[in-house]
Amino acid sequence: MAKTIHLVRHAIYEEFNPHAPRFIGHSDPHLSKDGQNQARSLSARFEEISHLPIYSSTSRRAQQTAQLAFPSAKIEVLPEAKEIYFGELEGLNIAEATMLFPEFVTNTDLFQNRNYRPAGGENLNDVTQRAVNVMETLEAKDSFVLVSHAIFISVLAHHLCGYSDALKQTLPFCGHLKLSLKVPEDPYFQVSSNQYE
Repeated sequence: MAKTIHLVRHAIYEEFNPHAPRFIGHSDPHLSKDGQNQARSLSARFEEISHLPIYSSTSRRAQQTAQLAFPSAKIEVLPEAKEIYFGELEGLNIAEATMLFPEFVTNTDLFQNRNYRPAGGENLNDVTQRAVNVMETLEAKDSFVLVSHAIFISVLAHHLCGYSDALKQTLPFCGHLKLSLKVPEDPYFQVSSNQYE
């Protein structure tokens, strides 16, 4: 039987700086005003999937996005759908991280070095195990929506579809990735137009 999964990245959060983004994996900022408007605008775009079960990570930015995008839905939270935990890199931007942790310079592409673990943090293998756990939790669902985070969504998509450079793209804020899985042995992904840029 086919399973359709809608993965949605949260909206823009407070103090986001596109010129010097920070590692905020388990940090818990609220959505900014722009982010709130961005999430509200999803409501009309996602009207056709608003009847599906809606899940969110426990992070504020993901829960607020889900609540604004699906205002009449009962949203269930999944603790294991949180973003990667960056450990001592949390709150730092890339320049600060490379100055304080020189080993980070050779490990900036987490998908090339899945074993790299920032001090006190997670590596991609840890996040993959959480993604597997989420899918096991939702195994009985034919279709659902999960509001989560850029790296978690990418790891989950890689797990379900096999490694692909296309899935290494960072999903934009409020971006939507639709995965259609025909059978567990033969998954494929379909990207909805204008929703994975």
